Amino acid sequence: MVRNILISLVISLFYGCAAMGHISTSDPREKLIQACGLLYAEVRPYPAKRIIKEAIEICKETNDTPCLAQAYLIFGSYNRAIDALPGILTQYKRWGREEKVAEYNNREKIAKKYFQKAEELANGNPELMEKIDLARNTAVNKLGKAAEKFCF
Repeated sequence: MVRNILISLVISLFYGCAAMGHISTSDPREKLIQACGLLYAEVRPYPAKRIIKEAIEICKETNDTPCLAQAYLIFGSYNRAIDALPGILTQYKRWGREEKVAEYNNREKIAKKYFQKAEELANGNPELMEKIDLARNTAVNKLGKAAEKFCF
């Protein structure tokens, strides 16, 4: 009993510090930079996804279209990148997270949807269109190296 309580306590402690080492900010562009670092440099997809979603909400609230386009681009790349992360699907199944398994199985569709949203918001901006094409067309196993070109 005590052992189970201690294990639960340790897990909740780590869950609360999922993005440990990253400074909390309300700047959505800074959040996107942090999310890219978490995803591609530190291989920590769970806090990266949370931070990307926070950035999307802030960009929407402030009506910052270029920021929202960039956030959608990065969320699209996130959905492509999880292919290259070892053991993600196994972890989802082991934890009984059926909704996550369904999301994982639809990740290409989700990525395309967000790349399309980014493209619509880019409104022909050549620099952003180039980043979208790079994230969309880079081989999954090379996204980490290409991320510095489309994340920042």
